Amino acid sequence: MLARFRNGCLTTIRRKDGVERWLFRWRERFSDGTLRERNKIIGTVEEYPTKSKKLHEAVTRLRVNINTDGPTELTSITMAKAVDHYTVHELADCGAEGKAYSTRSRKTQLLSRWVVPHWGRVELRAIKTVAVEQWLKTLVTAKFGKPKPLAGGTREKIRDAMSSIFNHAIRWELTDRNPITGPTKRSGVRVSAKRERTPLLTLSKSKRCNCFLRLLVSGKRPCCFLTCHPDSAEVNWLG
Repeated sequence: MLARFRNGCLTTIRRKDGVERWLFRWRERFSDGTLRERNKIIGTVEEYPTKSKKLHEAVTRLRVNINTDGPTELTSITMAKAVDHYTVHELADCGAEGKAYSTRSRKTQLLSRWVVPHWGRVELRAIKTVAVEQWLKTLVTAKFGKPKPLAGGTREKIRDAMSSIFNHAIRWELTDRNPITGPTKRSGVRVSAKRERTPLLTLSKSKRCNCFLRLLVSGKRPCCFLTCHPDSAEVNWLG
C-alpha cells in the first residue's frame, strides 16, 4: 500500500515583534507509531509575498522533504538527541554481546564532558569537518592546575567518539554523512596525537644512564630498580 502524500498546511502567525510570518505545518509519524505536529517558519510575509513564485517554490521544497524517505532538512536531529539515541542503543549494558564496560564508560565521559556542551544544540547536518577540526585545537584542560592544551591522544578519542555518533546515525537513517571521517580517505578531521614529551623509558640505553647519573650528581635521591641484561638495561622509576 502506497503511503499517503502529505501536503501540509500553510498559515500565518504574528509574534511579539508584530511581524507577520509564514508558518508551514505538517504531521509526522515517529518510531513509536504516534503522530505529532511539526512546523517550520518559512519567512516574513514581506519577504515572501502572497501568491509569489518565491513562496510557491519554498512550499514545494518543504512538501518534497516531508514526503521523502531518509534524512532531509526537516528530519535532521541535533547532536544531543543523537548522543541520547546512541547511549540507549549502543552503550547499554548488554553483557557479553555488548561493548566492554571500559569502552562504555570512556565514551560516555567524552561525549558528556566535551561533545554535548559544545555541539549539543547543533543539527547533525550543520556540523562541518573543518569546524570540528578547529574546535579540537582550542580544547584546554586545567586538571593539574594551570590550563594547558588538551593532549593529542585525548583529542583523538573525542574525534573517534563523534565519529561513532555519526556512524550510528547513518545506520538508523538519521543522517547520510559522516563529516568526521569525510567522504574520501584523509578528507576527515585531522588530529595530531604526537607526544608533548618523550617518556624516559623510550629513551636509548645511554640516555637513560645519563639521566640517572645527572640525578645522582645533583644530590637528589632517586628511588628506582635497575634490571640488567647482557643486551639491554631498563630503568623503572618508583619515585
